[in-house]
Amino acid sequence: GAAKERPDFFLLRWDRRNCGSSDYSYGDELSRRGEPEIQAEDLACLLSFLEETKCREGSSESNGSREESGPGKNTRASQKAKGKEKESQASLAPAILVGNSSGARLSLIFAIRHEPRCAGLVLMNMTQGVLASAFLAEHYYRQYSRIAREGGMQAVVSSPFYTRGCRAGGDRKREQLMSTDTEAFCKVTEAWADWMERGADEGWPAIGVPESEARKAAGVPSFVLHTFVPEDGMHTLEGAQRLGRVLGGNVMSSRMEKIQEWVPKVAEFIASIL
Repeated sequence: GAAKERPDFFLLRWDRRNCGSSDYSYGDELSRRGEPEIQAEDLACLLSFLEETKCREGSSESNGSREESGPGKNTRASQKAKGKEKESQASLAPAILVGNSSGARLSLIFAIRHEPRCAGLVLMNMTQGVLASAFLAEHYYRQYSRIAREGGMQAVVSSPFYTRGCRAGGDRKREQLMSTDTEAFCKVTEAWADWMERGADEGWPAIGVPESEARKAAGVPSFVLHTFVPEDGMHTLEGAQRLGRVLGGNVMSSRMEKIQEWVPKVAEFIASIL
């Protein structure tokens, strides 16, 4: 509803690096940071690209304008003022980020590192603690490192997860994986698994994010939502409440299927920012 009332508002759904239709990227240099940290910077770059594109379009429109000259008309000053107005209209406002589970973790990291560019956070089912850290390190990374060491990149491509990913991106993504050096792939995935495991402190509000870091995003309006019922030990109400206390935001618990309960609350929160 809020988007319909604001024609300058648009929804962007993006595929993170190594997910969906986005490219596979396992270069050796990526081993120095956790994958969620890299993806948060990818989002910052994407928003910068969109803003630059919008500014160029606005500048092009202003440069293409024509104005009659004559007594009492300062054509150059008027065109300059209109150009500034167009550029102002072209700039992107800070983003409202909505993320579930790993998307929530990425959104929080983005807000910590790019607070001025974040107008609000909707963080659903954040993963925290030792159980989540160990599971995700294995599920996302270590198993594929073992597969690569045992069968090379062809074995990785043939695994169910990467088969689905290649299907989403076509031959391009398959070729990206097949051209990846096996040792580099293993080095990166193992480093990302290590990052996950280092972020396992039970008192941290999110994997890889200590409380002192999370508090840097406390100035961003936030809505913390827990819908993972029954709980799996990785997405917990206790964790959601801890995150809400750190950020100073609203916390709500519901069930994922009860969208009539929590979707209107999320919409109200977003509308209050817009």
